[in-house]
Amino acid sequence: MAYLIRESNQNDNNIIHDFNKELESHGFNFSLPVPISKNLNTNNFILKNSFILIENKIAVRAGYTLKCQWFKVNDTLLRIGYYYQPVSAGLFNKKYNICGVMLLNDAQKKYPNLFSLGMGGYSEPLPKLLKSLNWKLQKVPFFFKVFNPNSFLKNIRYLKNTKLKSFLIMFMIYSGLGWLFIKFIFQVSSLFNFRLKKEHHLTVKEIEIFDQDLDLVWENSKQYNSFAAVRNCEYLKILYSDKRFIKLKFVDNNKIAELNSEFRGILEPTDILSFSPDFSGTYYGTEKNKKINNIDFPKHSDINKILIGDLAISLEYIKNQNENKRIIFDNEIKKLIIHGILHLNGYDHENIKDEKKMTEKQNYILNKIKY
Repeated sequence: MAYLIRESNQNDNNIIHDFNKELESHGFNFSLPVPISKNLNTNNFILKNSFILIENKIAVRAGYTLKCQWFKVNDTLLRIGYYYQPVSAGLFNKKYNICGVMLLNDAQKKYPNLFSLGMGGYSEPLPKLLKSLNWKLQKVPFFFKVFNPNSFLKNIRYLKNTKLKSFLIMFMIYSGLGWLFIKFIFQVSSLFNFRLKKEHHLTVKEIEIFDQDLDLVWENSKQYNSFAAVRNCEYLKILYSDKRFIKLKFVDNNKIAELNSEFRGILEPTDILSFSPDFSGTYYGTEKNKKINNIDFPKHSDINKILIGDLAISLEYIKNQNENKRIIFDNEIKKLIIHGILHLNGYDHENIKDEKKMTEKQNYILNKIKY
């Protein structure tokens, strides 16, 4: 037997069709792509090519697609190949088991850096082959949404591994009850997962600086991800070395009235309060020369360098003012956040001149973000 692997073209349409029919006759619902035109790779950034393995120059026995793209790895540009849709006659004839290995070797010769996705479970043919060749396998979580239930149910083979299951699936398809069946599966699955995980609680810890405690969170979370950008103490300090932050708190009318009374001497609720370490506001109460400070501004000197201040917004106050109109409510939140940030940067509206300046700046920003 003489095998040859080369790029497919329009002249191969007939032998590719023959191979695809053979796959279909053995119950497989996937196939090799049929070229519709000659491959013209005009895009230098992404290349996509299909290859076929031919036996004795007359019959296709396998094939795969290779999509190559530039990736930046450790500040170095590398061209990495995405190896996908490999199909071999070895799926139904052990005589051609070697074809799968030949395809992979051919792809690695073209691009030493390869990855593959969507291969199914570890027990599927391709993952088993890759594992035997010392590839590193990792589960990658994904979510898909079903748009065509009949097509989905028809093509998911593992749902039809018994005669009873196959009968039920086909009944759902041709009775038009596919959507109900899929919804039922997801409901049962969600309920089952909830029961399994109901003892797990999500906890949120607010930190004041990027210290070593964060490294422990990073180390513990790495095992749950196939790949992730580094987020330890050292890298976060680099990423946010020149950034400053704002604490945003959503409160009710009682809380904001309490803050308004304590820090401004006004015993009534309002929509927003801004607390800055750099700019003091006016106190309208009886105590003289009282300065407005932060709600809970940290004493740590390092924090003072990166934290601009606090904003407290009363959702209850805004909701009452806008009569529960959702669009107006959302827009008002955006407007108030911009208003509060301007206060933290020294803008005010104590007089007509300052109010005009602040209003113009606020409107300019709101227009930029398509308010």
